[in-house]
Amino acid sequence: MVRYILTRLKQLTDDREGQFREYVHMLEVLSSNRNLEHVIEQEERMLSRVEHSKLPSFRIGMEKGVEEGLRQGLQQGLQKGEAALLLKLIARRFGDLDESIIERINSAAPEQLELWADNLWAAETLAELFYSH
Repeated sequence: MVRYILTRLKQLTDDREGQFREYVHMLEVLSSNRNLEHVIEQEERMLSRVEHSKLPSFRIGMEKGVEEGLRQGLQQGLQKGEAALLLKLIARRFGDLDESIIERINSAAPEQLELWADNLWAAETLAELFYSH
């Protein structure tokens, strides 16, 4: 019966450890009148040894986290590659670039990089490329 109560408490608290511990404390107080402290302590230790990595919710959360991490990493990698290519093309067209231009390109959003790339061949100067659009 004690195992059932603790298992249900764990489910009802959705693994919120603090809330679960409060309920266990209440059970301990109630059990002291019936000499059940030892049984409750054993069951609590057993439940706290549950491997969270084997729970379906943990696996689902991890999968979503990995997918989101991969998506963000791919997006950042593409942005860096686009910036590097644009820097190379601009340097070929206009010569050496100062740090402020390099930083501006490296920190630009993908949409801005695309706009500058589209305007690269029409611009006569760096100022025209960056400041006229």
